[in-house]
Parts: sequence; C-alpha cells; structure tokens
Amino acid sequence: MSTGRAAILAAVIALAVATTAWILSGSALPPPPTDDSSMDEPAPAAAPTRIDAEIPTPAMRSDELSIPDLAIRGSVTLRGTPVDARVVRLLGTLPNGEHLVAHATTDAGGRFRFEVRPGDYEVAASRDRRSQPHDMRTLDENLRVTDPTFVRITDQSVDCELQLPPGRVEVTVRDADTGAGIPHAWVYSDIQHGWSIWSESTDASGRAVFDEVELGDLGFRATAAMHQDLGPLIARLTATAPVQFLEFALGPAGELTVVCVESYREDSHPESLPRLSPMMLQDIAVSNVDTGETAPAPQMRSATLGKLGVVPLVHAGLPPGEYRVSLHDDVDAVARSVHMHPVGRDPSDATVSVVAGERNVIKFAVDVRAHVRLTGRDRDGLDRTSRATLIAMDGPYAGMTVLPEEGHEETTHLGAHFHGALVPGTYEVSFQRDAGRTWARRFVVERDDLDLTFDLPW
Repeated sequence: MSTGRAAILAAVIALAVATTAWILSGSALPPPPTDDSSMDEPAPAAAPTRIDAEIPTPAMRSDELSIPDLAIRGSVTLRGTPVDARVVRLLGTLPNGEHLVAHATTDAGGRFRFEVRPGDYEVAASRDRRSQPHDMRTLDENLRVTDPTFVRITDQSVDCELQLPPGRVEVTVRDADTGAGIPHAWVYSDIQHGWSIWSESTDASGRAVFDEVELGDLGFRATAAMHQDLGPLIARLTATAPVQFLEFALGPAGELTVVCVESYREDSHPESLPRLSPMMLQDIAVSNVDTGETAPAPQMRSATLGKLGVVPLVHAGLPPGEYRVSLHDDVDAVARSVHMHPVGRDPSDATVSVVAGERNVIKFAVDVRAHVRLTGRDRDGLDRTSRATLIAMDGPYAGMTVLPEEGHEETTHLGAHFHGALVPGTYEVSFQRDAGRTWARRFVVERDDLDLTFDLPW
C-alpha cells in the first residue's frame, strides 16, 4: 500500500474514533482539516470537549394535548334480532352551545357508530323501514322514531341499544263471497303519529302489515272499492303475544255520489252567487230507507261547471239498498235557509237505489232562499264611483267579507252594488267616496228576498 493511501486510511479511522467518542461523551465534532496537506499524514485525534449543560425539552401546551377518539356505538334490534339498513338519528348539544344533527345507517349486524366530541346527545332510530337518511335530518314531530336514548360524553365512548317496539299486526282483506284477497284495499289503524292516522295498502294477496307498533289494544278498519266498509277489529298486543293476525271479509257494495249544484232564480245572476259552503254540505245526510242507518261521512271533491259551483259528495262502500238524501234534523239556521230538490225527477222523490258494483249518482239543485239586492244612490242617482263593502256581522260567517268580490274591481254590477244570495243574519254595508267620506248601515236578512236602496249623503 502506498504511503498516500495509508495516510488517508489512517485519517478515516481517526475520524471514526473521534466521532464515536463524541457520541458517548456528548462532545462536539472535531473541526474539519484546514487544507489537503493534512491528508498526507495521519492527523492526531483532538481531545473531546464535554458539554455539561442539559438540552431542554419543549413544554406541550394544554390545548395541544390529544383528545382520545370518542364514539357513540350501538345496535338496533327488533324482537331481539338486529335490524340492518335502519336510519339512526343523533341530536347533540356541545359545551359551547353548538347544536348538531347527524344520521347513520345500520350495517348487516344492526350496528351503528357516531364519532363525537364531549357533550350531551340523544339517539333514536326510525320506526319506518322506508325512511331515508334525508328524512331524519329534520326535527319533524311527525317522524315515527323510537323513544330517545340520552347519552353524556365526557372522556369515554358509550355503547347503547335501541329497541324497536315489538308489536306487529298482519291484516288480510278478503272478498266475503269469493274468499279471494282484495288488492289495493286500505287498512287504517287508530295509531296516530303527528296529525295523521297510520294506513297501509294491501298487496296483490290482500295482505297489509303494521310492524314496530307499541303494545296495547289497537283498532283497525278496512275499505275497498265496491266493498262494504268493515270495522273496527281490535288487536291486543302483549309482551307474551306481540304479533297478532286479523282478517276482514268485505261484502259487495256500491257507490253513491250526491252532486249538489247551486241553483238561482231567473232574476239573479250566477256570477253573484256564493259557492256552496262546506258547513252547508256537512248538513246533507244519506240514510238507508229500510234500516234508517246514516251512511258515514262522504269524501268531498270540488269542481267547477261553467259559472256554477258543483260539489260531488262520494259515499263509497254502501251496502245495496234504497237510500234517502236529506238535510240533518238538527241543522242550524244556515242550513234551514237552503232548499234542496232533485234534478230531473219528482221534487218529493229524494231516494236512490244503490246497486252492488255500480256507481250511482243523484243530482240536487240547492237554492239559498234569501236573494238580496243592495243599491247605493247619491244625489245624481246610482253611485258608480263609491266603493261598497259588505261584511257579515254574526252567525257562522261573522267577519267574512262578501263584497268586494275577490278579483272584481267594479263598483256596480247589473245596476246594483250587490245582487246575490245571503244566508240569514246581520250584515253591514258601507260606501266610501274617498279617504274621508264613509257611510255605513246595518240590515238583517231573513228567509224572504230583500231589495234595499240607500240614499248616500253626497
């Protein structure tokens, strides 16, 4: 080995020894050689210098301390069995007052998990298998959810189990004559959530299922097109018998539609007649001639035929037989002022035959007997510039504005300020010429027609 190469090797060995001594003693590295000439001969190892001072460790602030992962974990079960694909809602309030709403969906094992921060929470699962995550983002009181489980998170995760109500009622709707299941029938329960009653439609086999219901006595009724309504049947759900089966056998029936058309006299105008009021329509009764039994309340559907108000009242599910249409015996003054007579038949004949499987119709003309004509007259005759207002002062329509009619800006109509039909009661008519000139009078409407002319002070 040449002298130069031996010198280089000796220098490398000396440097390694010095570095090892520094690591063991805490000394600084030896200074590098000042020029290349030092590489020709082995350099003497420098004596290590010891550093006695300790290297300080940076302090960690309290707000930099890591918070352990916190979670609310749990499962959703129904009668002890995990339920998958069920939406779970989390409502939270944090110490800083912040509120949050979150949702999760259970996995195949019925499990869910929420990553949370310290705070107070409530957890609830949807009681409707058809609920979607977006349904649970709201705080709608009509949502059917389990009773909430309240959880407080501090420094540990919490496990909880959400149990769906164990009750289940399976309902079958059949035709009483054939025994076949009736599809698309409606089954109603007296279970209420929010403002609505729980209803389910039957499938192709006539079966409807009410699941996840509270224990107790529950009433059910069934309806189907061209079949008699039947109910209620009671299902008694207990802890030992949470599942019950009900069967409805519906007999054949028909449908009766009562069509009420506003009538008017030859000297009145159809545009000035008010629409039939829901209050008056509720006073119309349909009863079985043989049994005297009154039919259930009808479905009310609105329509318009030309200028006349037309309101069909549909009575579905009536057993075959003869039915009479009339006003209830206990109707109030508003209904007593109304006269009904069948169209196209003897006025005294208000009966109709209901045939099973058929839609039967009877039409009535409804005439409000008090026809009223109001005219305001100034010194020059008919006042066509003043604005007339007519308000009901008492009775079921107290406070209702009869005039001006909605959408009408004209001050007179057919030579009068008002020409139409009014129910009995007290009314106030006022005429306004400008912002500072108003004249008003009250008058009473009874059963007889009324024609009033007012002399205005201008």
